[in-house]
Amino acid sequence: LIAFDLCGTADAHYNDIQLWNLREECRDMVRNDAIVGQAIQRIVDNFVRDGFTPEPQTGDNALNEEAAGAWSEWADDPRQCDITARMTFGQMQRVGAESWITDGDIFFMRTEEGALQTFEADRCQKPTNTSRNVVTGVLLDEYARPVEYWFTKHINRTAHVKLVGDVEQIDAFDEDGFPIVFHLLDIRRATLTRGIPFLAPVLD
Repeated sequence: LIAFDLCGTADAHYNDIQLWNLREECRDMVRNDAIVGQAIQRIVDNFVRDGFTPEPQTGDNALNEEAAGAWSEWADDPRQCDITARMTFGQMQRVGAESWITDGDIFFMRTEEGALQTFEADRCQKPTNTSRNVVTGVLLDEYARPVEYWFTKHINRTAHVKLVGDVEQIDAFDEDGFPIVFHLLDIRRATLTRGIPFLAPVLD
C-alpha cells in the first residue's frame, strides 16, 4: 500500500499563498470583466435552476408530505438553515455554485444547532509551524483521506496563518462516518485535495 504526502498529490503545484493569489485573480476577472461575470452567472443559473430539493419516497404519502414540509420549513428560513441567519438554503446553493466556479471550492459545516456554517476557500489554510500532513488546510491520513479541515479562527483574507493556534480543527466525519464538513470542489485529478478555479487555464 502506498501512503500519500504533499509531494505525491496534485496539490504539489500550489501552496496556500499561490492558491490565494489565483483565487484573487479569478475574482477580479469575474468582478471587472462584464462578459466573464455574466457567463459565470448564467452557468450558476443553469446549474442551480430552481434549487435542489429532496423528494421523500417513503411509501407513505402522509409521511412524505410531513418530511417535505419539515424540509421546506428549515430550508426557507435563514434563521434555521444558516448559522448567520442571512441566507435561505436556496441562496446558499447559489453562493456555493458561484464559489465553486470562481474560487475552486467552498465548505459547508453542519452545526449542533442544525444550521450550516459557510467557510470560504481562503479560510482553509495550513499554518506554517506544523509538520503534520496538512495539504492546503486539509489534514490527510496515510491514504490521502481527509481527517480534519483547518479553518482560520478569524476572517482575514490578506494574512496567512503561522500558528496552529490560529486555526480551528474540525473533523471531516462524525463517529458514524457521516460528513461534518461538506467540501464542494471539482475533482479533476485523483489525488486533488483542494479545488482549482475554473478560470485558471485562461488567466494568462
